[in-house]
Formats: sequence, C-alpha cells, structure tokens
Amino acid sequence: MNYNYVLNVQPKYNYENSFARIRPINQNEQIDNDEIKRILNYVVYCGRKMLSQKVDITNSPLTNMCDLMQSYLGYLLESLGVYCIPNVTLQTIGKNINYHSYTTVVFNTSKGVKIYLLDITYRQFFLLENCTKENFAIKNNKIIIAPDPGYFICKDILNIDTAAELLYNGFIELTPKTAKIYGDSFKLGQTNKNIFDVVGESGYSYLLSFLNKRSSYSYDKDELFKDNKNCKIYEKLL
Repeated sequence: MNYNYVLNVQPKYNYENSFARIRPINQNEQIDNDEIKRILNYVVYCGRKMLSQKVDITNSPLTNMCDLMQSYLGYLLESLGVYCIPNVTLQTIGKNINYHSYTTVVFNTSKGVKIYLLDITYRQFFLLENCTKENFAIKNNKIIIAPDPGYFICKDILNIDTAAELLYNGFIELTPKTAKIYGDSFKLGQTNKNIFDVVGESGYSYLLSFLNKRSSYSYDKDELFKDNKNCKIYEKLL
C-alpha cells in the first residue's frame, strides 16, 4: 500500500560510515560532536533495521510503533552508557493531544551539555489524509477533532526544515527553537478546548518538561531482545 504524506521525507537508512568505532562511554565523560552523531546514527540504524523486518520503512507511516522504538532505542543507548529520558506527549506537552512516545538524550561535551530529541516514528503524524483543514471538527468554538501534527508543521514554512531533519535522521538537537517546533506540533492540535484558547508554549518550557518528566519503557528489556538482536553492541555490553 502506498501512503501519501503532507511532508514526504525518506528516512536515512544506508549509512556509508562504519560503526566500528562505537564504544560505551563512561558516566560524565565528555565526548565530541562526531562521536555524538556516530552514537545517534548507530541506534537509529538499529531501530530502522528492526522495523524493516516488519514493514517497508521507505513508505510505512510506522503507526503505533513509537512505544516499541522508544524502548528499543532507549535500551541500546543505556547499554552504551548514554543518559536518556523516555518521554510521553501526554505528560510533557499537554492533555487531549496525540499520544506519542519519544526520547530526550543528554551528552556531556567540553563545551557543556548537548541535548537531542530521538524519534524515528514521527512520520505517522504526516499522513496527508490526517493533515488537512477538513480534519478539524469544531462545535460552538470548541475543538472536537483536530488534524495531526504534520498539519501544524506545514502551516509555517520555517518549521519544515526542522521537521524534515527529524524525519530523515531520526533525531534533532534540542534547542528552545526546535523544542517549540516539536512541542507545538502536538499542542496546537489540542481538543476539548475553545479554539481561541489553544496556544503553544515557549521552547524553554518544553525543554524543561522533556528533561524533567520521565516516563517508563513499555517493553521489557529481556523480552524485547530475546529473539531480535540486530545490534551486536548490545550483546557485547549487556
């Protein structure tokens, strides 16, 4: 089945660089940007490799796979000594919005802390059929149904590059600007609220929420990896 997207970005899957230099890092160890990117590219590759055994990742919206991937990538990161925070939108962004799970990842560098958002199933919110003005249902100025986050992303051309980067790489560096783009894509679709009261939050507010509101993994580690050991580093470290 072919799917149509309001923002159609093919996920990165063919990695030219070898992952031979992937290694576990020590607590509070400072690493450089190149190593950060190697680690993130590696876990995204592992996740997409696992997904490719289930669906065609070049076309599938990956609907309802966010909990699975959050658990899988989180366990991989933790096996590499990386500090990560599993998040759920209903806790970090607001009530009456699309449920989604993703991960905030924190690295120490010589220039301070760098924070990334890891989400390889964000594409499910960009299906064209769910991202049009016609998806709104409003009664007495109260929003009953709202479009998916992709609708709100594409309403502002300044947001598209950030969303495209996330859809392609599976991660973006978290700054107040990128946190607001991601957070508002969900928050502006809030339902059961007066249409004039639905507003976004500041990027700093979202950042603090992502860092401080930890959820739990939905999948048990041993069960998840029992029959699916795509990534040798996990077998080596745990």
